[in-house]
Amino acid sequence: MEGYKTSRYTTVHMTDYGLILFNTFSCGLIKITREEVNELDPINTEIVSFLAEKNPDYRKMLLDNGFFIKDDVDEFALVKSRLCKENIEQDLLESP
Repeated sequence: MEGYKTSRYTTVHMTDYGLILFNTFSCGLIKITREEVNELDPINTEIVSFLAEKNPDYRKMLLDNGFFIKDDVDEFALVKSRLCKENIEQDLLESP
């Protein structure tokens, strides 16, 4: 998808149900049935791009759930920022 890249925090897991895509940053979760998975190849993180190209509904789900991000976004900086914010909030809660 032009202008977007696959999130580096995407994990792909094959289960008895089918394929589970999980984004550890956005907490996005998508399940794809075994029947749908049988039509797909390869089964790895490249599956995200493949799904987006295959079906507009998948593309929307992947975008909405953080599996794709804009090319200019620095995900590591976002994680650092979130952690710093949480640490500051925790310090404020613990201070007298």
